[in-house]
Amino acid sequence: MTAYVGIDLHRRRSLAVCVDEAGERLWWRRFDNSPQSMAEVVAAAGPDPEVVLEATWGWYWAADLDDAFSSDSGSDSRQIGAAGVVTLPMK
Repeated sequence: MTAYVGIDLHRRRSLAVCVDEAGERLWWRRFDNSPQSMAEVVAAAGPDPEVVLEATWGWYWAADLDDAFSSDSGSDSRQIGAAGVVTLPMK
């Protein structure tokens, strides 16, 4: 099963949602912004999750960590801008 993790970065705490291939929500979590917290959240999705990161200016640390997820674990990650994404309601 492929898991998909969407992360919405905020100033101090962020939100992650994990869904399965059918789009069913598996879990969601708020977490403190730190490389360790983000790594723990992504790891909770299982092996090789696909990760999407939405953030505004100033979150380069998270983008760098996102790149590390891709190269170290084989996960597929994307960085998106809110202006170019259409969100759908959760099932």
